[in-house]
Amino acid sequence: MLQLPRDVYYGVYIAAVLVFFVLWVRANGQRLAVMVRRRWRLAAVLGVVFALLLGLVVVGTEPSTTGPQGLALAWALLWRGVAYGAADGLLLSAFPILAVFAAAEDTPIRRRRSGTALIGAAALLASLVMTTVYHLGYRDFRSALLARPEVSDGLCKT
Repeated sequence: MLQLPRDVYYGVYIAAVLVFFVLWVRANGQRLAVMVRRRWRLAAVLGVVFALLLGLVVVGTEPSTTGPQGLALAWALLWRGVAYGAADGLLLSAFPILAVFAAAEDTPIRRRRSGTALIGAAALLASLVMTTVYHLGYRDFRSALLARPEVSDGLCKT
């Protein structure tokens, strides 16, 4: 509606996601440093592996377009790929999972392994719902195209 240039929109979006997440962390007494350090190596490795796999899928299934070259390509990969992708991943995948686990943190069900598995399933469902609702906000995804982000989101969580 504002007709912002794409890269400016990405900047506003990234800033909004970060502010929202930090405010949620503070309001809920979560410890950001603990969340970041917890299994960060595994998260980084899995993130890179799935980014590469999904990138290969996109390159193999989408028609090629004329795009930026040289430094403009490097900028697009860093800004649109890494920064925007990380903000999207935080808002649509990580945040719903963290929120569900935080909501169940001191509950009796969390003390049992089966309860933790149930909470994990609810967290994954919350993430898929968040991805669906977000993408339904884009006219392009109000069709069979909605399956693409849903499948990608689901694959990254299995």
